[in-house]
Amino acid sequence: MEKYFSRNYYFLVTTSLFDSRYKGSDGILRNTPFNGRYVVNALAGKEFRVGRKENLFSINWKVTTAGGRYVRAIDLAASAARNTTVYDDRQAFRQQLDDYFRMDLKLGYKMNRRRLTHEIALDLQNITNNQNVFQQAYNPRTDRIGTAYQQGFLPIPFYRLTF
Repeated sequence: MEKYFSRNYYFLVTTSLFDSRYKGSDGILRNTPFNGRYVVNALAGKEFRVGRKENLFSINWKVTTAGGRYVRAIDLAASAARNTTVYDDRQAFRQQLDDYFRMDLKLGYKMNRRRLTHEIALDLQNITNNQNVFQQAYNPRTDRIGTAYQQGFLPIPFYRLTF
């Protein structure tokens, strides 16, 4: 669903449903790493005139959720013996990570002048601070499988001058 920007607001919602698998040379049907089975994106925004006619306050929102990626299982005993990550390819892409979720919010103030535009904004990325898995690997210091996460909450202030 989509509503183009008019009357000072817009929105877009997209959804994909899919099944991504492959059959290996051993004849076994397996998930691919990308078989999250769904992706949903939604974004919306609205502008409000404030003060002088040329000044605008805007709010923009975006949310993405997707099924978790499938990963290759890590063989902990073999990894410990070799002191590096060793995958168990017999268990290839059977383990699914948690679903992905991220929500962003951007607040902005724009001052439009005759030959110049000032924009001050605060982009609040991953406002729920959701811990989405980036990758997993064997950690020889702890003798465990470690998990690295994608960027957590990140506020980004910015100023833009357009002429």
